[in-house]
Amino acid sequence: MAKFGFILSDSKVFQGDLIQFDFSKSTFNGADIPQTVSHEFSINGTDFVNVTDKKQISWVFNDSGPQPIYLTLNSSLGSELFTTSIEVLDIVDAKLFTTDFDLVAYEPDIMKYLPKKWSSWNIIHMRAQDYIINYLSEKAILDKFGNAYTKDDIRDIKEVKDWSSALVLRYIFNTISNADNDIFKSKSDEYEEIANARGSRARINLDHNKNSKTDDEVQDLRSVEVNRA
Repeated sequence: MAKFGFILSDSKVFQGDLIQFDFSKSTFNGADIPQTVSHEFSINGTDFVNVTDKKQISWVFNDSGPQPIYLTLNSSLGSELFTTSIEVLDIVDAKLFTTDFDLVAYEPDIMKYLPKKWSSWNIIHMRAQDYIINYLSEKAILDKFGNAYTKDDIRDIKEVKDWSSALVLRYIFNTISNADNDIFKSKSDEYEEIANARGSRARINLDHNKNSKTDDEVQDLRSVEVNRA
């Protein structure tokens, strides 16, 4: 059958957050004439929603874990099923260092820049979290057993909240910027400098012994060179 089904979306989303699926690149070729209901979407492979007109749909998942996504294309030559999968992340388990509320304290209008396909900046908060954790690893700041620290080893996220906030705002404004001299590039550069400064001054209580007690290492990053975010 001359059908090509494309399900375009982010690969990850947090439970309770909006995600958009786009099917507009799907095509019918040759004598394969689309039916009146040509595009149908499903998350279980059984119950399908007609998305023929807009060829996209926004969705919110309440449960975490791998989530299959289905698209059926219907035509004069029959129907064909296409599938993909995304990862729905648990917002509690993620233990993000910052929230959108933290960003508003610095940039009151930051939510107006949120892409229509999203309902929060959580994916960018996770990017900042990954940067901080990877930074510790790259600088050979390891636990007692020589293993890299994880987000769960940071005893008090307040110690990295300012660092994370600056990183998130740096990433956001860098994405919005479309010229080297626009205001968003200037803001991105400003928050990059702030992130580097806050990272270089951070003192982080880490679960060095992996015993979940408060008698562990306090890593002072003032003696460690901070890379550009």
